[in-house]
Amino acid sequence: EKYAVRCGGGKNHRMPTNLYVSAPLRGKNYGVITTVAFNPLYGEIDPATMARLMVFEAITKAVVAGADYREMALCDNFYTPRVRPEVAWDLRRMVETIADLSMDLGVPFISGKDSSSGTMQSAGRRIDVPMTLVVAVLGRVPDVKKIVTKEFKMADNSLVLVGRTGAETLGGSVYADSFGQRGDHLFDACDAPAMRALWDTLLGMKAKGGYVSGSAIAEGGAFLRLFEASFGSGFGARVNLDTLGTGRKDGYLFGEFVGSVLIEMPRELRLEESLPGVPHCVLGEVTDDPRLVLSAGGKTL
Repeated sequence: EKYAVRCGGGKNHRMPTNLYVSAPLRGKNYGVITTVAFNPLYGEIDPATMARLMVFEAITKAVVAGADYREMALCDNFYTPRVRPEVAWDLRRMVETIADLSMDLGVPFISGKDSSSGTMQSAGRRIDVPMTLVVAVLGRVPDVKKIVTKEFKMADNSLVLVGRTGAETLGGSVYADSFGQRGDHLFDACDAPAMRALWDTLLGMKAKGGYVSGSAIAEGGAFLRLFEASFGSGFGARVNLDTLGTGRKDGYLFGEFVGSVLIEMPRELRLEESLPGVPHCVLGEVTDDPRLVLSAGGKTL
């Protein structure tokens, strides 16, 4: 088996790619793609919403790379505390949520497992794991050489945030956690039809060479995607936060808008023609200078 994209990529092979692509048959370009999504921080806030978001995240990671969601299958792995009535209730809500979502998206779960052994006793107190769901994707890839990876490709290209966002949705984020906060609300702006519309748009753009790098927004938000794409390419980015709308700027930078993506587009392409009916905004552009320069109100932050 020969890999086409492994877990570490970019020019230094140290950039997290968040996917694995292999070409299992020697001399053939078709292959398989695998992605994984899990976030136990979300499970402490809302297990059912967390389950929805993990399905969206795992599939979006593969779609932005160029894989068709209609040729994917899913695998679930639940991890919960030892079953008590309240744990059983949350587990049931998680299972029903992803079962309904699988039907609505047309992407089947074909395997999985669960473990309800996540409770231990220490120093006279009970410790429970957060309600956790790992979702894995396995998809077919017609040509592994055409997979789109996340590192920046060329200076002066436009950086576009595609999908729904919000300035006040930091609940469950790594950013909030770094301040010792968790929040009580998760970002969950998409339903199945909206998600399929965004995926169809991305696949249409990919077929026409409409974007040259891309990554799904997840833990760490848009800022982490910018950093990783710069780290893996040697290019930088200039970002104008005024394009994101009103509200707190750190919310837009670090909000984890699961289901949205950051893509790099050639500047000459027209956005409205490429992204009809899909929420989007231009964040900035790729630069030769390997730094991230953020500005707002005409001032460099």
